[in-house]
Amino acid sequence: MNDKATVRAKQLTKLNQYYQNDNADLQVEQQNLLKQLFQSEQFLKANIIATSVSMAGEFDTKPIIAEIKRYKKQVVIPRTMENFQMEFVQLNSSTKLVKTKFGVFEPVNGKVVAKDQIDLMIIPGLAFTTAGDRLGFGAGFYDRYLADYGGQTVALSTKPQYYVEPDWPVNIHDVKIQRVITNLKK
Repeated sequence: MNDKATVRAKQLTKLNQYYQNDNADLQVEQQNLLKQLFQSEQFLKANIIATSVSMAGEFDTKPIIAEIKRYKKQVVIPRTMENFQMEFVQLNSSTKLVKTKFGVFEPVNGKVVAKDQIDLMIIPGLAFTTAGDRLGFGAGFYDRYLADYGGQTVALSTKPQYYVEPDWPVNIHDVKIQRVITNLKK
């Protein structure tokens, strides 16, 4: 088993290469994952859905945001704060996004939505397992936020992100994702 920093470095390289190859297989895989998400009970029943604004080397969340809006559901996106805390803000036409020092686009204005109002969170990550283990980006924002979150969690896992078993240490504070959607057989 490797330490988290080693697996993160490998995953970042692997994912950057994977997403730079804008090929038909990648397009088909992403469409299949999105179809599974949009047909899921979690998505269909949710009214307020949290997702991130994707960067290069990540699963593109623009189609997710568009579909949430098409269903007339509310989209909320994360904003990081001091002490590795995070809150979620409504995304609408008046939301202004700025690029942070981490290279992530976050809202600088907008209405904060309480954690207990969010029905479904689509969680980003570098790697996921069958059992819902997640390797994040290393700052622990999502683990802290999810520690007392009572709603549904789901992740979309492309081929290079998917592991049957974790290849990294899973710590007590690492919060499992309830459902990992993948195209791979379990």
